[in-house]
Amino acid sequence: MTEISIIVPAYNEEKDIGHCLESLVNQDFDKDKYEIILVNNNSTDKTKEIALSFKKVKVIDEPRQGCVHALIKGCKEARGEIFLFTDADSITPKDWVSKY
Repeated sequence: MTEISIIVPAYNEEKDIGHCLESLVNQDFDKDKYEIILVNNNSTDKTKEIALSFKKVKVIDEPRQGCVHALIKGCKEARGEIFLFTDADSITPKDWVSKY
């Protein structure tokens, strides 16, 4: 059962997205109880390709440009009861999810 959905909007973040997703995949929380959704917001670089290399990450596209559109799309796709949001250029501490 998915309890938590982590939503990451991303636009042209190829430099940072790998580090961000790696920190989210390696949380000290039960892997079956959270999902990671990367919302690709019309990136023209390798953001989407990098995100697709992470098996735990669900990658969806939002063609309407803007963070608000990406966040709404991510929320609509989410299966968790609790939503967490982070920026694509952020690295979260290992206990970030478990603190919630």
